Amino acid sequence: MKFALNAAAQNVRLGRHRNSWEHIQDTPCEVPVGQWVRLEVKLEGPDIEIFVNDRSVLKYEDGENGLLAGMIGLRQFQAKARYRNLWVKTNNEKHFLAFRSDGTFAGEVSEMWRPIRTGDASGEWKLDGDSPFVGC
Repeated sequence: MKFALNAAAQNVRLGRHRNSWEHIQDTPCEVPVGQWVRLEVKLEGPDIEIFVNDRSVLKYEDGENGLLAGMIGLRQFQAKARYRNLWVKTNNEKHFLAFRSDGTFAGEVSEMWRPIRTGDASGEWKLDGDSPFVGC
């Protein structure tokens, strides 16, 4: 599932990404600009509830299409965004996800990615906190 906040349209978008994009619905909600926005997504089996700044804005039942386990990822689409305080809660235990390398990799690499080298290739990885690429 994909959840996106759109400040220009003042909505939250729900969609599915399984080797293709499927738009499910847009729901109007206030998305402030220039301030932190708290986004919370609760997944309980096929039931999805999205909160924006502690207000429930979207409920959706994904039926037999529901993804009951897996991974998460962050992505902004042609917009600037910053993230902080990201965590996942399973079995009543919070797991905080880091945005900086823990030093076990050669160079700076987001914890969401892994550096790969093959053969005698050489390279450098660096996190760009000033002007990250946000488009295509």
